[in-house]
Amino acid sequence: MWAKPTLARAIRGAKMRFGARVRDLRRAEGLTQEEVAERAGVHPKYVSRVEGGLANPSLAVVIAIANALSLDPAHLFAQDAPTRR
Repeated sequence: MWAKPTLARAIRGAKMRFGARVRDLRRAEGLTQEEVAERAGVHPKYVSRVEGGLANPSLAVVIAIANALSLDPAHLFAQDAPTRR
């Protein structure tokens, strides 16, 4: 079954916001995509795709990226300032 256009737009928007949040948090930490990728155990191009809203990361990858940024995974979805772990 295909997703309704409004659902598809909502998902695309959520992936874009999530990716932008990851990018902003990574930059705030002064880390490169390569450094985050190494810490998270993923390929640097995958981090680029996540940040660009092109990837659909699994929960395991979301947790790995959060750990790479020393954040609780919930902060990757929040709009407020992150709290360090």
